[in-house]
Amino acid sequence: MNKVVEVVPFDFKGQEVRTIVKGEEIWFVAKDVAEILGFDHTPTLTRTLDDDEKGVHIIHTLGGEQKMTIINESGLYSAILKSRKPEANQFKRWITHKVLPSIRKTGGYVANDDLFVETYLQHADEQTKLLFKGTLETIRKQNLLIQQKDKQLEEAKPKVEFAEAFQASESDVEVGTLAKTLASAGINIGRNRLFKWLRENGFVTTAWIDNKKYNVPTQKAINMGLLKLSQNVFDIGYSSRVISAKTLVTPKGQMYFYKKLKEEE
Repeated sequence: MNKVVEVVPFDFKGQEVRTIVKGEEIWFVAKDVAEILGFDHTPTLTRTLDDDEKGVHIIHTLGGEQKMTIINESGLYSAILKSRKPEANQFKRWITHKVLPSIRKTGGYVANDDLFVETYLQHADEQTKLLFKGTLETIRKQNLLIQQKDKQLEEAKPKVEFAEAFQASESDVEVGTLAKTLASAGINIGRNRLFKWLRENGFVTTAWIDNKKYNVPTQKAINMGLLKLSQNVFDIGYSSRVISAKTLVTPKGQMYFYKKLKEEE
């Protein structure tokens, strides 16, 4: 396995592209290229590349040293040709007109700290240069950490929105309606499976009402304020008859069952 090498990151329209130089050859982190070119995951990009167009190298990340797939220039151009994204040509032009010439000329791009310091602080003493390089490295790590947190927040956003929707609910809903909402929130469950889960966890039981069999809330569920029993009653003279009965989930119950089922995933 190759030793850890210096990684020079570039910025293409807000997306990071990490590069390394092995000997005289420039390699790119395949994961970064795959995201920009619209491949669903890295193996999709590298599957059709020749063996000499791809490899594995140890890359330093905020999470520590990781083995990552890398591709060379030939592999990069092959990936660009296979991409269906309209930005592919812009990406190719950026690589060929900006990144590669700059790396070959200076050994880096904007993120090359040595080049930056020697260009703009050429008259400073060595201690000042070292201090400034350390500041640049800290800023870069902070930016990478912010990007990762932003990505995590974006991925968690649908879950947060669904949780807020349950909290904001002000009306009772049927079990089937709750099952559909849970499914939209990524919980794989239908009406029958939800009733089964409620029954197995002591929230619903079976009862005969006016010679008909119904799923009804248990006293436990009613006392907790999670479920209600709704009945349509038809009056006949001095007597009455239940036409239908159904279990309703209260706003509190909707949020409660959402959290419980998320914990079981």
